[in-house]
Amino acid sequence: ESKKETNSLRTLRLSGDYKLSNVIRGIHMLPFEKAVAEFKEILKHYPENAQIWCSWGVALIEMKQFDEAVEKFEKAAGFSPDFASAWYGWGIALSALGQKEAAAEKIKKAMELDPDSDQDPSAPELHSER
Repeated sequence: ESKKETNSLRTLRLSGDYKLSNVIRGIHMLPFEKAVAEFKEILKHYPENAQIWCSWGVALIEMKQFDEAVEKFEKAAGFSPDFASAWYGWGIALSALGQKEAAAEKIKKAMELDPDSDQDPSAPELHSER
């Protein structure tokens, strides 16, 4: 464990797993580079958490690091095959890399998992809340 514990990790350690989604939401307010550092640190303690892997992928897309984003979304989907956001993000990253057919397959899977989603499969984009 690193000598300097991040605020996010300290909050998790003090509050327990049930606060993880709140911590992740807070990390999304950080600049992307700092968010990535936070996700890396938290994954040391929660290595199979699909939500963290997916969030890391979103940050990487925003940073235009599409190859790495694909890896993160693939991990997220592997840990949680029913996590529609992982499949959708995976499709977005693949689309950005020009892999349209593979992207369409991933987005279709996301829509099957979450048919009520407001994600438009004909215009796959991630909309940042920043």
